[in-house]
Amino acid sequence: MAGNAPPTSTFNCPACDMSITVRSLGKASVVACHACGTIIDTADSRMRVIQRFQKEMSKPLVPIGSKGKFQGTDYMVIGYMVRRTGSGEFFWEEYLLMNPYKGFAWLSHFDGHWSFLLPIKDAPLIEDEVAWYQKRKYKLFAKDRAVVSTVLGEFYWIVSTGDTSKTEDYINPPYILSKERSEGEEVWSTGEYYTASKIEKVFQIKSSLPPKSGIGMIQPNPWKQRAVFSGFLAVATIIVMFVAHSILDRRNPKLLFERDFIFDPAAPTSAKITTGEFEITGRTTNLEVEARASVDNSWIYADLTLLDITRDEEDDGGVEVSYYHGVDSDGTWREGGQVGKTYFTDLEPGRYNIVAEVSSGEAKAPVSYVIRAYQDIATTENLVALVILIGIVPIICVLGVGFFEDARWKNSDA
Repeated sequence: MAGNAPPTSTFNCPACDMSITVRSLGKASVVACHACGTIIDTADSRMRVIQRFQKEMSKPLVPIGSKGKFQGTDYMVIGYMVRRTGSGEFFWEEYLLMNPYKGFAWLSHFDGHWSFLLPIKDAPLIEDEVAWYQKRKYKLFAKDRAVVSTVLGEFYWIVSTGDTSKTEDYINPPYILSKERSEGEEVWSTGEYYTASKIEKVFQIKSSLPPKSGIGMIQPNPWKQRAVFSGFLAVATIIVMFVAHSILDRRNPKLLFERDFIFDPAAPTSAKITTGEFEITGRTTNLEVEARASVDNSWIYADLTLLDITRDEEDDGGVEVSYYHGVDSDGTWREGGQVGKTYFTDLEPGRYNIVAEVSSGEAKAPVSYVIRAYQDIATTENLVALVILIGIVPIICVLGVGFFEDARWKNSDA
């Protein structure tokens, strides 16, 4: 940066006689003494005093004269001011940066959150509370008066404590559009969020800057990146799981039995049936029980008990077949179907029997139905459970995005 260093000059403060260095010769309109805060008009050959001393004298976190690079351009800190809102509730720091060839820039700091801003010549398009600039949409976040409470170093306009301007901030984190209006002049700036650690690195500050507090106005939402990453990872994992499942789980369904039955509401004995004994062979497997019934605007239900004859154990289940249709003001409609299925899992090879108790709440005439059973049915029940588990993390991250933005916008006065 030595090659870009501007010429400097020194003079003594007319109030406290401390030596003052001017780093922006020909560009500074005022200089505020770092010792007593006296503001001097450097454009006046007599060094006219604009304001003598300052009641509030804050010490800049980044010392005046510090050098650092932003967006590929070398800058030097030449000015520092503290401003507060009109209500006096919030205070923030602003650092004036200068490059002798590129001009001025700003560094803003509030509660450990930093932003680097550059002035722009073309004003953005404003629609209600939305601003458009360089194909990016910004939303109005804050609207207030900014009052200067501390001035140190050099500035390119006449500034003193108590000066007031109207400000508007439009945000699209981590970016900001800022408007400032005073005495009929309107200035727009565009900025980007910086962390304290990045500012330390830029200026090679050895002591740690204050940590961030709360949620910054344009602080990036950390949950967004997590949501995108976890969502991508979840989708990729699910795809791999289903591909692997389709390749590795090559089951060949085997029909174990098929029997026809009739449920007659007038014959109570028809409500209790048994499929008869059948055998499951091979490895541990699942069993699909399928019921097909000629129901029409009615239903039939079979309460199943799977008896493991080999091990003298049993398991319960149920299968329902219901089919309804009709016509209403919206046209024809239908619901359900004439086939129902249920599954029994982790069955060991052996001899089995199914006992069922059948019921139908609306059947007045006999209903014919068929019960079939298959072993080695390829199912995705476990995969579905895994998909649900894998999806929990992205869902949490998406909720985190929402909670973070809600907390951010609670600080908005727009």
